[in-house]
Amino acid sequence: MHLTPIAYLENKYIRNMKRLNKQAFLKSERIPFDKLMDLSNSNNFDFLAIKNGETFIGHYLIAKNPDTVYIFFFAVTKKQRSKGYGRQIIDAIKEYYPHQQIVLDMVEVDEAEPHAGQLKTKRGFYKQNGFHETGYDLSYAGMKFELLCSKKAFDKDSFLALLTEIKPIINTIKPETFEPELSVKLSEK
Repeated sequence: MHLTPIAYLENKYIRNMKRLNKQAFLKSERIPFDKLMDLSNSNNFDFLAIKNGETFIGHYLIAKNPDTVYIFFFAVTKKQRSKGYGRQIIDAIKEYYPHQQIVLDMVEVDEAEPHAGQLKTKRGFYKQNGFHETGYDLSYAGMKFELLCSKKAFDKDSFLALLTEIKPIINTIKPETFEPELSVKLSEK
């Protein structure tokens, strides 16, 4: 499994990334590809392709500072899903960022939702692959997300600093205002 910054990719992979961006994200949540390219030129973001040999698997956008990386967007092509790449991708991301905590957000599991089973499976996958509950939720764009972290001791201050650093950048490329709020997760009954 190889993670390759977009600046070092051949055009065929860039075309695959552009196509995947349109297929994987709803228009309302999608960042235009040219804006993703602009972000990749910033010190705060990495936009990388995931490849297995010459096979394009997917891509992700990471927001980063010296202590934290935040998986902002992540997508795998339909053709490559359910082929066992998930664990390899997580391991490759951990190797690429060996000294930083890796944070990701997930829509909170609501038992009444029709996709609750899928969300539980996804959450279980991340927990089986070394992600831990942080005890915090992140809210933005009218949605609430559970935060998971690759380290047991979540560095909340570093994550908040990262959000503060990227907020003005994100607000220049998205139509809705990015105003993330971190809150202590309410204990489950």
